[in-house]
Amino acid sequence: MLMKLQRPSRELTGDDVLRRLRARLPGPMRGASLDTALADLPIDSLDVVDLLCLVDDEFGVRFEQGEFAGFRTVGNLADVVARAARAGHELNNGAGS
Repeated sequence: MLMKLQRPSRELTGDDVLRRLRARLPGPMRGASLDTALADLPIDSLDVVDLLCLVDDEFGVRFEQGEFAGFRTVGNLADVVARAARAGHELNNGAGS
């Protein structure tokens, strides 16, 4: 995962990330909570690409498509995105944590 700083971010949280994902991807993210398993989202491989592009555009955090499989829940993904956006530099994705 690479991080490119686009703009200063306040204390971004996983809840903030989820709210922004819901706003930009209302179909696949409808009804999703931080506890929702990513496998339970109604998404296909094209939706995953859209999600990864959105995360890059919205938060300046870039994942490879293969890294997405390491995330178990929406909250796990959202927390890693928030942490990376706050850090402003390259991080390990911490998908298993």
